[in-house]
Amino acid sequence: MLVSVVLGVVTIPLVGKYADTFNPQIVLPSAFFVRFVGIAMFTLIRDPKSIYCYATSCAIILGTMMENVIIDCLLLRRANPQIRGVLYSSAVAFGYVGLFIFSLIGGILFDNFGPYMPFVFVGGCDLVFGITSSLLGYKNVLKNDFKNI
Repeated sequence: MLVSVVLGVVTIPLVGKYADTFNPQIVLPSAFFVRFVGIAMFTLIRDPKSIYCYATSCAIILGTMMENVIIDCLLLRRANPQIRGVLYSSAVAFGYVGLFIFSLIGGILFDNFGPYMPFVFVGGCDLVFGITSSLLGYKNVLKNDFKNI
């Protein structure tokens, strides 16, 4: 956890710069795919004390932070300033609803299928979100709002 926090402090400002600089059609899907890769790596852990395990944990945590920063940046950039607080707080509230639902589903998956399955579920969701956001970008629903790109 300590290594992940230090890496987060160093890399998250760079992720914010990435979110502010590049095309949302690329940035948003990449956030989902980064965490998906971290979770896919997680299913291959054989020794919880190995360097691979620590690297995988860091990848998952950094991928999660990357998703949060990029989604928040895109949401706030597109929001009308007069309703930005309401929109952001609604997004956070729905995030908590999602955590509650995941806790239920994750517990059921853990109990019935094993300790990896909640992670496989999240990785599958990330893959679906990554593909969906890629398709939305490709169909120009997720707009490129940068003039210089």
